[in-house]
Amino acid sequence: MLMEITNDLTSFQKRVLLSLDNLFEKAFKTGYDFLFIQTLFGAHPLSLTMTQEATSSIFETVHFVRYFDQLVSENNSQKNNLRIGLSIYCHIYETNFIPRIIYNLITIREGILDCLPFKLTNNKWEMSPDRKIKQIAEKDKVIGDLMNEFYDSKIRNAFVHSDYILTDEKIILTADRNMKRVVYPKNDLANKLDNMHFFFEAFIQTWMAYKIEIYNNGDVIYGNSKMERYKLIVNAENHELIGLESTDEEPNGEYLKRRNCNKQESGKII
Repeated sequence: MLMEITNDLTSFQKRVLLSLDNLFEKAFKTGYDFLFIQTLFGAHPLSLTMTQEATSSIFETVHFVRYFDQLVSENNSQKNNLRIGLSIYCHIYETNFIPRIIYNLITIREGILDCLPFKLTNNKWEMSPDRKIKQIAEKDKVIGDLMNEFYDSKIRNAFVHSDYILTDEKIILTADRNMKRVVYPKNDLANKLDNMHFFFEAFIQTWMAYKIEIYNNGDVIYGNSKMERYKLIVNAENHELIGLESTDEEPNGEYLKRRNCNKQESGKII
């Protein structure tokens, strides 16, 4: 287990950490190393030499979320902090890489990876996050049900379409449509925003832990068959897995020992 569970966490936060840790660990320990590494790079096809360009959009999202999170301040009014939180919430809500990686972490247990697991609507539009989560839940009810607790399309739709009213006590969603109005008390809204933010950070930290903690430069894995072998390229400065190259060497590496351990040691996540 790579994630550290401390006593100061809420019950929800503990469930998030345990669920994500279990999701990544199960996929890692199946032995489908090439598929697992593809998933770490955003479930994209890997060429013989892979660079961090494959995950640049993920890091851009991380920078966005963390920058705006720094704008939340005690010097702001509570409503302004909620407005910042809503911006972060909706940006995370719309990320494609989170559901795509989660879905593939589930399916590679069976040796299956799909770079486009969520089919386009009318062959044009990206499937909504709600539908993606439903598809995830059909494969893994635990993680699907967990995501449904804080992925709220009513909040997303109202904020993105400027169809809400934020008062000192509550948020009124679909404000222009009286018969469909939804009212959340301020504390309920803040809880949704906080839970989404915690999930995002936990996901990124778990994902990065497997990119940094597991592999060593020169580790060799099989590709899609035993005829394909790849040597892993790890950044010497931060020990991050950044690519691979074709090789004739037999599979070897410290990751094999870690994968076969019954219990992995907890470690500090960046």
